[in-house]
Amino acid sequence: MRPLLLTTTVLTLLLLPSWAGAQWSIGPSVVISIPTADFSNVSGVGGGFGVKAVRELKMGFGLRGDFAYLSHGKEFQSISTISGVFPAEVRHQSFRLAAGGQYMLHVAEGFNLYASALGGFYWFRTNINLNTAVGFFQLEGRSEAALGWNFGGGFQYDFGLGPLLDIGLEYQTIYNISSEFEIRDPSGEVIGTEKRDITANEFLIKVGVTFFLGKQ
Repeated sequence: MRPLLLTTTVLTLLLLPSWAGAQWSIGPSVVISIPTADFSNVSGVGGGFGVKAVRELKMGFGLRGDFAYLSHGKEFQSISTISGVFPAEVRHQSFRLAAGGQYMLHVAEGFNLYASALGGFYWFRTNINLNTAVGFFQLEGRSEAALGWNFGGGFQYDFGLGPLLDIGLEYQTIYNISSEFEIRDPSGEVIGTEKRDITANEFLIKVGVTFFLGKQ
């Protein structure tokens, strides 16, 4: 429950009236997800978009909220129905809402370094496009929610067009994600499947821009 409590508290503080000297920054970005270990059996490399809001308080510390949408590619499967077996296009998607703290170091004019630690909600959904003998259908498969953490850092650079270029790298841990693994015999042939919960880990690469608002 700690990620849930952290997310709720930070989002509440972000929405309170501005304190004297507080400054806001908003940063849209392109997000790339690279799953590791067991998570690579559940999710492929993903891509999407995200946005972060930071409320800088004092001495470089601030409150931060993040949202991201990712699509984890598509695969083709054969799905059995009462009318027979038909080809289907399966797409995996995820939505993330996290909040926490950030520390920013102003290294030089137009160049900043930052580090963050966030916790929050992670929702995974599977969409299925099914072609059958009687028509085309869109179905929603497995859908599940989980809690997790991430930490990381990055830099911001003024490239002369107003907003700062913002590049970040995060390592994310998500708890209790349901997954299905193949069971193979000694010769390597698949003889069945096994379902179990895993702790999912992934790297996130974020490339975007940051706009600073409010007091300097």
